[in-house]
This record gives sequence, structure tokens and C-alpha cells, in this order.
Amino acid sequence: MSFENAFNSSASSFFKRYVDSSESLSKIIDGKIEVNKYYLESNLTNNDHRIFIFFNTVEEGLGQFNNLILRFNESLEYIKIDVSTISSWIKKYKGDILCHNLENCEIMFSKGVSLFRIDISPVKPLVWSNINGNTNNKNIEFSYPFSSPINYNLPELKNELSLNQCVMLLSIFYQLHSRGSLEFSEMKSFYSQMEFEEFVNTKTFKDFIMYFVFNVFNKSIDIFETPALKKVFDTIVKSSSKFKLLKLSLALIYTTKNEATVKKVENSVLKVLLKKMEIRDVVSYFQIRMNKYFKIKDGEFLLFASMNQSDESVFKQLNKSEIEILFNDMVNESNSRAIELRKSLIGDMPNDLNDRPTSLSVKTNVSGASRDYDSEAIKYNNSGGEKLKSQDFDGAILDFQKAIDLDPYILPCYISLSALMINIHQDYSSTIEITSKIIELEGFEKTKDTNYAQVYDNRGLAKSYLENEEDAILDFDMALKIDDSRALTYMNRGFSYMQVGENELALDDLNKAIDIDNTIPNIYFNRSKCRQSLGDFKGSLDDCNIAIENDPENFHIVQHKMFLDTLFESGLGETLSKLKPN
Repeated sequence: MSFENAFNSSASSFFKRYVDSSESLSKIIDGKIEVNKYYLESNLTNNDHRIFIFFNTVEEGLGQFNNLILRFNESLEYIKIDVSTISSWIKKYKGDILCHNLENCEIMFSKGVSLFRIDISPVKPLVWSNINGNTNNKNIEFSYPFSSPINYNLPELKNELSLNQCVMLLSIFYQLHSRGSLEFSEMKSFYSQMEFEEFVNTKTFKDFIMYFVFNVFNKSIDIFETPALKKVFDTIVKSSSKFKLLKLSLALIYTTKNEATVKKVENSVLKVLLKKMEIRDVVSYFQIRMNKYFKIKDGEFLLFASMNQSDESVFKQLNKSEIEILFNDMVNESNSRAIELRKSLIGDMPNDLNDRPTSLSVKTNVSGASRDYDSEAIKYNNSGGEKLKSQDFDGAILDFQKAIDLDPYILPCYISLSALMINIHQDYSSTIEITSKIIELEGFEKTKDTNYAQVYDNRGLAKSYLENEEDAILDFDMALKIDDSRALTYMNRGFSYMQVGENELALDDLNKAIDIDNTIPNIYFNRSKCRQSLGDFKGSLDDCNIAIENDPENFHIVQHKMFLDTLFESGLGETLSKLKPN
């Protein structure tokens, strides 16, 4: 039996035993997914192994999620919460709900683009056959910190903590999650080793840790839902600018690097903490949540990290306050100097990595007209085409509009006119109006003209630019239903998926685009951006290298390549690659 067959077999056994003995796992055929049906996704390349199911409504999804986890732990406080409260939480925080009640297994509920979903996946080790029915008393984890609708009735921590003490407490929890030992690296910009060792021997520290031992760890409560840790975070946030929070976040990462200097600290309270605290992945459990609460966007963090790694003399000549001002100018693109420096560091990468990764354009040519059009209208269509070749775009727009006035069914003119509205005038509302007119007049269902794939693609792109992403995705779906060989439509839908945070679906579409046409540099460039959004910086660099090899004069690709090269030359690329979210 091959490894893949053995994997599928163990996943099926897990499914029969723990999920539904009366059903079987389905295979994904031609990328088509149905609701209320369990599928197995096994990507043996990147260890992305999971079982998933989609639902139309939050009530359906939560009902199945609750029934599933209830089999393993009937005493969860989460089970007592009504569906409307959980639904409101999902809408407000756009977060995921995670359950770890099965040993070596995660069960997650989340909202996708327009559907709700459950994902079941193995964790350390990533093998289905190693999952067993052993349960624990952990409650549900909510991905946004200190937001859980569960009331744990935890007592308030009365001790007042200074800013310096809060930073050291954060560092202790962070490094314990990262290292799982009593070896600590100092953070010189925030505290000294002497201050650290003095603090862990104080009554304040002992009281804080004992609070967690008796009220949190002994009750298997997530530390990110406790008023004590929230007090630590709030003290830091209240006393710190965004710049200082970025500095703290980056400094914590540096404590985990191999070259960091560590010292073992013998302390009885720390030993108790280490024994009680479950060692978790410091990135997916701690770093991502911390940055969320600090309101640090991924792009902001990478810009800050790149600035700190840069050898540019301009940064070395400025004092601390001047550097902070310059960084804020780069984030906000406040002036030409800041924009130029920003581009030198990270190219055209946005602050939010879900922003549209690059400008798009659409083709105006169509083929295979399915009907006879008015002869005068055809003359204007041909004249518009000639003006396009000579780059008389406004003249072409007038001719295509005259053709439509003469024959409202002349499909090629709608395609050319809508493309010009996108590419030349960026008039996306008019694009939607133009394309909707021909769809309502005649449409694909009536004519079976495959050129309607381009009409839907153009309308979807216009909707996407207007940030109406869910409707845009529906138009791209229709375009691919008409013609599933359209590489650029897969690329466009991939962009929209990135806009709504569905980066894995985006990556799947960009992979399909490349499978159809591997000669378009822009698809590789945008898959590079997508992989970067997923934290796969090595894959991002590989794609960027292919893009620049085929389009070496493209400014955006060159800038992005410079950013990635700098990232890896500094050693930061490998570190940031560990920040890959679940």
C-alpha cells in the first residue's frame, strides 16, 4: 500500500470511529464541493491533512460542531451558550472556534466567504492513526483574545503591576511556550537579566503565577481568556505606541532565535509554572493572538522587521523619535520620501496582506460571435477596434457605445467597453451597469455563447474593485462554469478570496491558473503574494524568482524580489516563515 493510500485509510478509520460511522468520506472531484458532505483533503507536500464540511447557515454548522465535540466532553461551559450569542461573536471578531478535546486532534468551526465550515485535522504528530479518544477538560478556544462569551467567573487579580513587570511576564509566558524549559533570553531594550531574576523572586510574581495555577491551569482554561493576562496586555497597550508594540513583538521573536543568548533561571515558582503550563506552538497560539490584540497588521510587522534589518544609512542617522515618525510616515505613505523608503524595504506589499496584491487588467478581444448583428453597429465595432490599436481609448469608447445604441445585443462591444471602463477610466460602477445590461437582455443561458465568461469575469472584477467580494466571487464562479479553462479568471477569483481572508482557496485557484497557463508571470507574482500571506516565505520567493525570470522589467516584481532577498539574507525570512497561521 502506498503512503497516500495508507494515509487515506487511517483518515477514513478515524472518521468512522470518531465522526460518523454511518457515512464515508468523499473525494473532491474537479474542485466541486457540496454542503453537508464530509471531504478529505490530504496535501502530502505541506502536511495539510484535514477533514472538512461546509454548511449554508451558522445554525446548521454550529449544531453539527456542538454535537461532534459533545461526544468527547459533556461538561464544556461552551455547550451552554446559545447559537445566537456565538453567531454574534463570529460576526464581530471574524474569528475561529477551536476544540482540542481529542488527543492530537483539532476541531475548528469558522466562517468562510459565504458558507460556514468545520475542519478536523491532526496535530503533533500529523498522522490520523495516532489520534485517539482520550479527552481532556479544556474548554473551547476563541481565536480573538479576551473575547470569549463564556463566563468563567474568575476572580480579579488585585496586585498592581508596573509596565516593566508586565513586559517580563509576557516574555516569560512567550519563552516558556517557545522553549519549554527554564532557559530565558533577556530583552535588553526592555529589561536586564538582573531585573528579570529579581522580579521572579518577588511576592508579586509568585501571586501572579499562583493565580494562574489555581484558577486557570487547574481548570484547563485558556490563558488568553483570563482577566489576569488581559490586565498585563492592557497595561502594555495603554502605555505603548504602535511603534513600541511592534518593537516588543519583534524582540520576543528574537528571544527564540538559535543565536539568542539564554540563561537558566532556577526558581521554584517558575518550575511550578513550567509543570502546569501546556507547551504550545509559540506562533500559532501566542504570537498571532498577541499581534491581534496589539492591532498589529502582518504588513506593518514585516515593514517594521525589514526596517530593523536594513543597512540603509538613513535609519542609522536618525534618533529614536525620528525613526518612529519615519516609520509612521511609511505606514501611512504620507510623503514621497516615506513612499520611496517603504518600496525599498517591502516593495508594493500592503499593510494588510489581504489587500489586493497587484493591479489587474482585462482583455477586450472576443471570438466566435453567436449571432448576426446590425451592419452599422458592426462598422462602429470595427472602428472601435482600430482606435484601440492606435491607443485612442476615448474614441474607442465612443464607437463601442454607438454600436450598442444601434444594436443592444452586440456582445463583443459590451466586452470591449466594460474592459476599457476598468482599464482606462477605473469606472467600476459603469462596468457593472454595462455588463449587467447584456446579461439581463440575453445572457448565457439563452445564447450558450461562451464569450459570456468574459462578461461575468469583467463584472466580477469591477465588483471586486468596489470591495463587493462575495458577489464578485459569484460572477467568477459563473465565468468558470461557462468556461473552466480560463487561467485569468482563476487568478481573479484568487484575488477576491485573498480579500476575504480565504488564502488557502486563493492558493488553490492560483495553482489551477498556473496548471492551465504557466507562461503568465503575473500569476506567479500573485501566487508569491498569496504564499506570503499564508506565511510561506520560501514558496513566495520561489514564485517571485519564476516571475522575474519571465518579466525582468516589471517594477512591482523587482521590488518584491528585493524585499524577499533582503528578508532571507538577514535571516529573518526563516524566522517569519514560522509565523504561519493555522
